[in-house]
Amino acid sequence: MAETLRGIGEVAKLFGVSHFTIRRLIDGGHIRAVNIGTRWLIPNAEIERVIAQGAGIPRRRKHHTGVPSERPAAASEQDK
Repeated sequence: MAETLRGIGEVAKLFGVSHFTIRRLIDGGHIRAVNIGTRWLIPNAEIERVIAQGAGIPRRRKHHTGVPSERPAAASEQDK
């Protein structure tokens, strides 16, 4: 029985991430995929594994303190 394969774009929509994220996970060895010509295809069994076990590492986020930066206030019409 042939296994169903899905493209990167379809898998990205399924997981709610960008195709760049899926590609990064493939390149990092976190998601198994096959390369057919210029297309990367992901087997359904791999998608089920990722849903069950998770894949990859969290992306680094820029640190944000939640405190607004102090910018000089713009001159208003009354200050002129």
